[in-house]
Amino acid sequence: MGVLVIALPIPIIFAAFEEEFGSIIVPFIIVVLIEAFFISMVLDTKYIVDGEILFYRSGPIRGKIDISKIRKIEENNSFVKYSTFKPGLSNRGFVIHFNTFDDIFISPENKEAFVTLLLQINPGIQVC
Repeated sequence: MGVLVIALPIPIIFAAFEEEFGSIIVPFIIVVLIEAFFISMVLDTKYIVDGEILFYRSGPIRGKIDISKIRKIEENNSFVKYSTFKPGLSNRGFVIHFNTFDDIFISPENKEAFVTLLLQINPGIQVC
């Protein structure tokens, strides 16, 4: 992730030396916005359990899950994620299946404590 954030402005820097400055303003603004998005995800990714609600936040992406609606938690340590939504920063984490067809990939720092906490609230969760 860090390499991507550092490498994004390189084409803009080279273009600045070959063309007029005015022609690179729009690409520069786009690159800055993309970098701000990635940096906000890195600096602001959290999972908070409050009562029976799991709140997740990864930069501007935020949401909540009713823990009583969680059906299954699958550990996923592969590079390929089969989840429809991934606000986790790591390749090692869990796919949480909830409601009927919804799922989300998350990567809490302390995985065992996180699963234990969810199981205390909803003992009917199937852990794979």
